[in-house]
Amino acid sequence: MSDSVARCDAGYHEAGRGVKSGDMNLSHDGLAQPQRGWAILTIAIGLIMSVMDGAIANVALPTIARDLHASPAFSIWIVNGYQLAITISLLPLASLGEIIGYRRVYLVGLLLFTIASLFCVFADTLTLLTIARILQGFGAAGIMSVNMALVRHIYPRAMLGRGIGINAMVVAVSAAIGPTIAAGILAVGPWPYLFAINIPLGLGALALGIKYLPYTKPAGHDFDWKSAALSALTFGLGLAAIDSIGATEAKVTPIITGSRMPTPGKPMHCTSVASPQANKSALIRNATSSGGSFSARPMISGTATAPAYITSTCCSPSASRRGAGRFWSTG
Repeated sequence: MSDSVARCDAGYHEAGRGVKSGDMNLSHDGLAQPQRGWAILTIAIGLIMSVMDGAIANVALPTIARDLHASPAFSIWIVNGYQLAITISLLPLASLGEIIGYRRVYLVGLLLFTIASLFCVFADTLTLLTIARILQGFGAAGIMSVNMALVRHIYPRAMLGRGIGINAMVVAVSAAIGPTIAAGILAVGPWPYLFAINIPLGLGALALGIKYLPYTKPAGHDFDWKSAALSALTFGLGLAAIDSIGATEAKVTPIITGSRMPTPGKPMHCTSVASPQANKSALIRNATSSGGSFSARPMISGTATAPAYITSTCCSPSASRRGAGRFWSTG
């Protein structure tokens, strides 16, 4: 136990030595200030953009579907395409980062995410917007797949718990404020503004990342393309199988088509829905109608999920610091 504490103290003092920006070839046990602060700010900006973009699309989906005159069934791919791209590429990009460097994967992912956000702003059809969202998903996967590995090289071992706690808090705060910010923007402007805010943030994070993110020693093995392809197929086909299983259940689900509750003695207007996919379509159709409650009060729908994320925000820093401290003390 005393040896572990001594190693942590030695690593802390070693990381506290001055490191010039030109000597960032390899980070052995964390970065010194102020480079550490700028590096973690770069990581935070990337996480904020990638997490918030997954949340704002859920609130903006009815508005986007209405403005693009899109079918509710196909407009769901604005959300599904982003999430599917992240799911199938997260593990392969993490492995690639170990080989070519976490810094390079993060910066390329950040650049791709920023360019895709620009495409989203100017997309005038559902097809173009969906393609741009898929590209955004691959960029977000590059950001998310290596951010924790970079945190390990940014912070010294004795302060790793603090770094993990800050990282978890950034994710929770971004998820909490994402729907609220989306609702506020939709209340005063068109939906392309939701993606336009990523462009200055992405360019600023790129400038900081090029200067301050640490270099890491690459692994000595080659990239396993076969395993990467099998991983992508497993997750992609797995999600498709889950959706098809739900679609073949063919359960009839009542969907209220009116905006007002039925009065006693009068029949409820319902429509038969044969699959969860059609269920989603009906919900979006109701939300995009002129009398729908979601389109009439976007701020309410945007703030509905905030309490759960606020609770996570309050608990994540303490839990992460305690967990990381126990891990390293027993190592």
